[in-house]
Amino acid sequence: MKKLFLLLISFALMQTVTKAQVGCTAYLMTWQNPGTTTYSFVDSSYTTSGAYGYMGSYIDYGNGQTQSLNALPGSTYTMSYAVGTYNVCIYIQDSVNQSCRDTFCQSITIGNTLPSCVTSFSIWPDSVTAGVYYGANNSTTNGTNPVYTWYWGDGSTSTGAYPTHTYAASGTYNICLAMTATVGSATCSDSTCLNQFVARMKGGNAIHTISILDPNAPNGINNLVATSKLSVYPNPASSELNIDVKGERIETIKITAINGQIMNSSFVANKINISNLTPSVYFVEVKTANNIYRTKFIKE
Repeated sequence: MKKLFLLLISFALMQTVTKAQVGCTAYLMTWQNPGTTTYSFVDSSYTTSGAYGYMGSYIDYGNGQTQSLNALPGSTYTMSYAVGTYNVCIYIQDSVNQSCRDTFCQSITIGNTLPSCVTSFSIWPDSVTAGVYYGANNSTTNGTNPVYTWYWGDGSTSTGAYPTHTYAASGTYNICLAMTATVGSATCSDSTCLNQFVARMKGGNAIHTISILDPNAPNGINNLVATSKLSVYPNPASSELNIDVKGERIETIKITAINGQIMNSSFVANKINISNLTPSVYFVEVKTANNIYRTKFIKE
């Protein structure tokens, strides 16, 4: 019990923005759709069983309307608002352990001037390799020719929607994303920041890298860990995914959504039923007796 308590504390200290995925953790990513009063909400919560209880899991949009959550995390919800400020809350309850509950709330404001540029991004640690982090650029604009600039908090910058950055040392960094775009004869701009703890691996060649992933990557996306032994097909896939590791017996397979949520999936005879997944980019982790292979695929 003491070891478990210390483990929970260490997770809380390691992640300053993204909550540790222990027990039940409610979290909601939000952004305003450019040029509209509509907000998008991505359920980025976590439960031990990976599924929700029907009565205790819902979104309160703060405008008198509520909506029950889908059975699995990772879904996107939308709501149109009038001008004003609203307190939006997500309530989750594990479908197996009914006493496992959590709540997350945040305030959103709809102004008279509708934004044409809205920046939003998230970062989470790799579930296997220490020092490796991934991110999602959720920014939106109704303008053209968007320009993205990333400020990594260590004095360096990157451009482009999906860059990769390597840090020289562990620490908490104030990471910011700025965006500009052309709207008619004018220019829109927006920026957002978050504090992210980056843990460096030990050793001179330690990995301590953040890679911002493209959720709309084309067919044939590269493996996170290049290997000729792992085959995942078809890619993209709609209902069933074939997994093959040449010369090795598969012990376990885990699928993770782009927001870090572990998804429920059935694995039979080297095939995974993915019909319950929403269209997006997913990671698949394949464990054999001697190795762990990781790649990603597109769910159509």
